[in-house]
Amino acid sequence: MKIAFVYDALYPFTKGGGEKRYHELAKRLASRHEVHFVSWQYWPSGPSVQGDGVWYHGVGQPKPFYGRDGRRTISEAVAFASRLLRSFPTERFDVIDCSSIPYFPTFPCRLIARSRHIPLVVTWHEFWDDYWLSYLGWRGHLARLVEHASARLSQVPVAVSTFTARRLARAVLADHHLPVVPNGVDYGLIEGIPPQGAESDIIFVGRLLKHKNVTTLLKAVNLLTHEFPHLRCIVVGAGPERESLMALSDRLGLAENVTFTGYIADHDDLYGLMKRSKVFVLPSRREGFGICVVEAQACGLPAVVVDAPDSAAPALIEEGENGLVCRDDPRSLASALAGLLAEPVRLATMAERSRSLAAQQDWSHIAQKMEALYEQAFCTKDERRLSAQSL
Repeated sequence: MKIAFVYDALYPFTKGGGEKRYHELAKRLASRHEVHFVSWQYWPSGPSVQGDGVWYHGVGQPKPFYGRDGRRTISEAVAFASRLLRSFPTERFDVIDCSSIPYFPTFPCRLIARSRHIPLVVTWHEFWDDYWLSYLGWRGHLARLVEHASARLSQVPVAVSTFTARRLARAVLADHHLPVVPNGVDYGLIEGIPPQGAESDIIFVGRLLKHKNVTTLLKAVNLLTHEFPHLRCIVVGAGPERESLMALSDRLGLAENVTFTGYIADHDDLYGLMKRSKVFVLPSRREGFGICVVEAQACGLPAVVVDAPDSAAPALIEEGENGLVCRDDPRSLASALAGLLAEPVRLATMAERSRSLAAQQDWSHIAQKMEALYEQAFCTKDERRLSAQSL
């Protein structure tokens, strides 16, 4: 097959769960198929380059993703969508897989796919629906309309979590079959990385945004220091909330307990640092999946996540097996962490179980599932064309 991925974010130039997913899928599928990636031109040479068996096509120079408030800008999404209409590669693809985020690119991709008789797969990383209203106020109604319209364009929708699939089905796509193909981990790579860096009891990894809810983690650490005065917590990540979080840590008197490392680019360093910790914490109130949870589990860390209505992360936890789910408040989080840190034998058992379950989510398995979905979409398209020609 000839597969085209479409996403304005491209690993390693930008890094997040969506970027990692497409990077890992492209790398593995390229061994059996011809894989192309349509994005902004992040590289200095011509508009099309080849690397690791994948063709990369740039439709223009990248625009800033985030505004001063740390949120994705509409102007970047619209600019990328308009460039797709003008500069989409002329190759004859068998299937197009477009990221649902940031919504606007799904519209030109639907036009391109329809005009060329190509099945369009739209990968849904999240579905916000009414959450837009609390996120953007009155402007959230417009964002919600765009999201719903984008969902209706999904000829072959696929969700990265059951959580997102259910929200899509409930709000827009009740008459669609919604396959779920989750994100994964490079388990073999993680397994081979030795522990390195500073030891810690608790580690958080993520972009420092409000919805990541790191304030709740800091308040929980403050409570834990009464029972564990030498507790060590490491916060890995960068983002607009970094300064305010560091100020909160100082006000709580956590200078000896909490370390902010900033962003760690090298995955060997990051996974090595994870392996020097005991428990991974993701207090985020909004997650379309929570790939960092599975990566931490692959490192042998049970994960503690909060139960929030807009987070898919709790679905990654088998309670008491590879982690815990707690309420979204500092006392509940502190209690869950204390229960693990005070019981080394239980912690060790959960660490082994975490590794075992994470091994089942290796990217090679995920690539096989997506390959089957693409083949099904392509074959179904051919069947429809034959049926139409016979009329």
